[in-house]
Amino acid sequence: MGFWRWVSRSLGASRGTTREPALTLRNRALLPGVLVAATLLLAALLGARSSLLYAMLLAGGLAMVVLVMEPALGLVALGALSFTLPLELGTGSDVSLTAPVLLIPAVAGAWLLSALGKRSLRLAPAPTTLPLLLFVGSSFLSLAAGNSYWNPLVPRPSNLLLVQLGQCAIFALSAVAFIVAGELGQDRRWLRWATMAFLAVSGIVVVQYLVPALWSVAGWSVAGQANTAMLWTWLAAMAMGQVLCNRRLSAAAKLGLPVLLAGAAYVVWVTQREWASGWMSFTMAVAMALLLRYSRRNRVAALAIGAALLLVGILIFPHIFEYAGGQSELDTSWAGRLLLYQRTLELVRAHPILGLGPASYRHYGFTQWLSLGLGRALYLQPLVSSHNNYIDIYAQMGLVGLALFLWFLLEVARLGWQLLVRFQGDFAEGYVVGALSGLAGTVVAMMLVDWFLPFVYNVGFGGLRTSIVAWMFLGGLVALQQVRPSATPQEEHVHLAA
Repeated sequence: MGFWRWVSRSLGASRGTTREPALTLRNRALLPGVLVAATLLLAALLGARSSLLYAMLLAGGLAMVVLVMEPALGLVALGALSFTLPLELGTGSDVSLTAPVLLIPAVAGAWLLSALGKRSLRLAPAPTTLPLLLFVGSSFLSLAAGNSYWNPLVPRPSNLLLVQLGQCAIFALSAVAFIVAGELGQDRRWLRWATMAFLAVSGIVVVQYLVPALWSVAGWSVAGQANTAMLWTWLAAMAMGQVLCNRRLSAAAKLGLPVLLAGAAYVVWVTQREWASGWMSFTMAVAMALLLRYSRRNRVAALAIGAALLLVGILIFPHIFEYAGGQSELDTSWAGRLLLYQRTLELVRAHPILGLGPASYRHYGFTQWLSLGLGRALYLQPLVSSHNNYIDIYAQMGLVGLALFLWFLLEVARLGWQLLVRFQGDFAEGYVVGALSGLAGTVVAMMLVDWFLPFVYNVGFGGLRTSIVAWMFLGGLVALQQVRPSATPQEEHVHLAA
């Protein structure tokens, strides 16, 4: 008990308090000394034995010290580094681990240490918690069930269990990011800084796309990555939320955010127009932000905007159709998708309750012929992936997993809708509108590819780079739910600058 009392004092918690910020004046005074000492130690050790591995371990240790002193910095790190940190670790299988696999446990571990030190280890009450935890638990249930009734005629690779655990880890890491954001974001200043960091770094990504000469920075570029659908969706959502709702934006943000949106729109609508996952989810997020902004204040205006958007969509659809590839794109890409949907559903027909287990349906697909492209191609042992998040979840976890996942999404949407009436004209209102708009865009993107919960053999751990940002921002709704309607935190007097 003496140890935890010391930890509690060092983290700035007093007896009986549960929400006191960990980084007190005392800790702030200690932080420069800690950083200087750690830097000197790092220089001495690397001077004696130069190694990239040692450098990464020491830098990681230093980062953990800072995170334990202020765990909420982890939200800023996730918003800025999850899709920019050029880290990829091989596992000896078909999958590689990326930055979020290390960042999320680090942030969660720092939060746990802080909560234990303050003797306040409990989750904030939220309607999203139960379905989310049950969903993650059902993935392990499907893992056990799928392996118990595995068809002996289906080849089973020697590393399959490792890959299946990797798929379960994707589910679990996503849930942890959501929960941690709900806990650490209860001081709205950190939600604000995480949002600022995400939008600022996203601006660099937009510049990389607009200026190809800047694509490679130190040998790596976000613009060179393929799994960025959630980046564009949530860039549109969070920027639109602040532009439309936050009347306390600084002059720089009022100018910079529309420019950022315009640049992103040019990327998804012009330079990547054949990529439906990008422009469809981006457009849905923008449209939903407009509807949410005006439906709260003037329902007649909201109906008029909705009708206008629908009419414009109908009128320009033929042009969009041809712009995005026309009939040839429909015959190849979309016809192939429909065939993949059908084949995946056929594979899981015998086990609809719990599915075939995480990552399993791909191997069942190896045993069948598959015709793609309207019968123009025939493959033996195809690399089957449904390219649809909903079908993916059903194939892996059955009706149980899919029902729990949809329950979770409905609770997130209901929570956000309830929060719309709580905040007005500030960052929090813009955040809620952005989160709901991002959710709408994400729901659309999930129909096209497994962007939100990556399938380990398709989008994979690489997709966690941007999908984790979506989970973090949605988890922020739980944090805002804990704020009393009458509360006027200090951060509301600080303008959002992006």
